[in-house]
Amino acid sequence: MSFTRLSRFLLALILIFFSVLGIAKKLDDFKILKSLPQLSFKPEFKIAVVINKKSEEDVMALQGIKDQLYETNKKNKNFKIGLDIYQSKEDQEEADDLSLEIGNSGKYVSVVGHSGYRNSKTSADNYLVTKTPFISIQEKHFNLTQFNPWAHRLIYNEELLSDFITAFLKKLGDIENFYVVTDGSGLSPAFANFIDQKIPNRVLLDGDVKSSISKIKKINTSAILLSGSDKFNTEIANQLIKYDLKILALEDFIPKVQNILKNNEPVATFYVFSPFAFDLANQKARS
Repeated sequence: MSFTRLSRFLLALILIFFSVLGIAKKLDDFKILKSLPQLSFKPEFKIAVVINKKSEEDVMALQGIKDQLYETNKKNKNFKIGLDIYQSKEDQEEADDLSLEIGNSGKYVSVVGHSGYRNSKTSADNYLVTKTPFISIQEKHFNLTQFNPWAHRLIYNEELLSDFITAFLKKLGDIENFYVVTDGSGLSPAFANFIDQKIPNRVLLDGDVKSSISKIKKINTSAILLSGSDKFNTEIANQLIKYDLKILALEDFIPKVQNILKNNEPVATFYVFSPFAFDLANQKARS
């Protein structure tokens, strides 16, 4: 056999070898994908979109992608397709370092929120320390949102959010005896909307501290669910303590409010994704 023929033969063997590996890898990925619906949450595969300049055309194109994904996700029972929006390619690559890979498929479950795993080896739960217990934490992990700290975008997964709230309300016990107080920032609108569906007339969306406190005092509510921005929650927490009203749960990892509460700590704390908490978990994971 000539050298040329031998080279071609060896090359063919190498190509066949890698082809078989590729098929095996795909089969392995398929097995992983088949097992995903058995998880406690609906996995989300992400599509990355990099936008350097936000023109009107970009906004329209993005809306078209979102609409298409919405229709696809309505029909898809096994997993969800999410959308990540980045300001630059570098941001996308840095964010991908924090993803949880499924096997070696290159695809990953979008697991975020303080009760979700940040990567395959570590969990953000290990790094966020508070005296108050988590609501969803020990027995089940919920993927509430896909948060991109660079693009400052929240993408809600409503089905999972609904599951979380159902479990959350079950944990609360006497669900008729509290108000949801929010200024409509962050995840609050989506969270409040689902609460309102479960328990009508228990959501205060005023965004005004005096008005909210007035309504709470009027019905002598003994437990309050806080939800909103740092400033709003800080003011509300001060007023609740002033009028000796019990705080049932507090959204987000907010040091100022935790300091205000001191001995008046909430019965339970639940967490959704915020830039502060992401930075904290990220620093700990990389240290």
